Amino acid sequence: MSRIPVIGFPAAFLATLLIAPPVLAEGSCKAADVRDEFHAWKTENGLLEDAPQDRVTDWHRDYKAMATALHERCPESFKALSELFFSLHAEVPRDEVIRVADLFVQTYDDVTGEGKKLSPTPYFFVAERFLQPEIALYERIPELIEKGREEAAAKAEVRQKLPGVDDKTRKMFAATAFRTDWRGRVLLTRSIIRKGDVQEAMNTFGELQKALAEKKPPVTAPAAERWAHDRLEADFWRLNAELAELDERPLDAVAYYQKAYNLDIERSENRDRASDLWAKLGGTADGFAALLNTNRPNTAADNAPTSRWEVKDETLSFQLTDLEGNLWTAESLRGKKTLVNLWATWCGPCRQELPYVQKLHEQLAENGNDDIVVLTLNMDHTADVVPPYMEKNGLTLPVLLAYDYLAARNVNGIPRNWLLDGEGRLAREQVGFKAEQSVEDWIAEVLAEMDRLEP
Repeated sequence: MSRIPVIGFPAAFLATLLIAPPVLAEGSCKAADVRDEFHAWKTENGLLEDAPQDRVTDWHRDYKAMATALHERCPESFKALSELFFSLHAEVPRDEVIRVADLFVQTYDDVTGEGKKLSPTPYFFVAERFLQPEIALYERIPELIEKGREEAAAKAEVRQKLPGVDDKTRKMFAATAFRTDWRGRVLLTRSIIRKGDVQEAMNTFGELQKALAEKKPPVTAPAAERWAHDRLEADFWRLNAELAELDERPLDAVAYYQKAYNLDIERSENRDRASDLWAKLGGTADGFAALLNTNRPNTAADNAPTSRWEVKDETLSFQLTDLEGNLWTAESLRGKKTLVNLWATWCGPCRQELPYVQKLHEQLAENGNDDIVVLTLNMDHTADVVPPYMEKNGLTLPVLLAYDYLAARNVNGIPRNWLLDGEGRLAREQVGFKAEQSVEDWIAEVLAEMDRLEP
């Protein structure tokens, strides 16, 4: 049985399996309670990637049934509505997708105050869904992108005016704002290509290329900063490839897909599309293997070698915001011992380790231990992918958006754990994750290392 595609969203975003039919108790519709109900349900039913192939269709059915039932019970809950929107897989009728998407946008339009801290902007998610062939509402996308870019720019302006923010943090905010705006530009250009307007699409490429050139880091910049720019450039060449296909230039498309893959080898879909086109043109697998040059350096490896804890003695200084827009500083952690986990959604070992970190976070809370803080620094160059990943995997850890901070420190290997002592100093560091280690052993090891720290 084949998997029903849910196109347009990261695989990790949809990485939970709901095997049992949903059973909903009459409960609170407060935002925190709705979130906790989804979290508990997903925790009980496990992950999609662990499910037998013949249960995947049931997952789509049950996830949508759960989201629909909760939305009907709590029609005023934006959390329930957002879950309903993301439960709409490719086999849901087009009219229903459009109806729920419109309600999603209209409800968000009416949100005020703290609710507008939601990230990423729902407008981009709806635009991505409308881009899919089974929906193809290309004429609606420019308005959605304009709203999303305006909202992102307004949030960026507010962040730049936060009191007590240093120049390095302001630079980080500006970089995050650029990446969010870039995502909107890419979506808009893709919608023009999907409409079949070659000339209009070509007109947008000059602006995209100019924006990339203005933000291109020097060769002396930290490796992770240069790698992030490579990923943006990969978007650009992917769009070139899509336009070349539309314009019936398959050889150009192969070259552009190949270039996009070389710039960002984690996006295997570019390699796969190039391979398909190569085969249609009469090329062989051996020929394509010879053509494909994947010698791009891995600047922020997700396969960092495992190592034992190393003793450090370093003062940290940072001002970082979490997913809710709250500002965290190194100084605020003084007086407590702190585990800081460095991770990214694209990093395989990070995805393996993060549930262990979550378990420690929960265990400390259950035991009433407030002498130890557990938080994470996220290294995704596009912050928009982080909140959906956290929600869909039932993760409630504090996440500080730290790409630019970590790039400035030239952090290239993740996952990575830092232990801070009671003075807020970096006292221990461990790089990598031992996959064979049980969660119990991992927690015991971390706590044992913490016991060695100065209070």
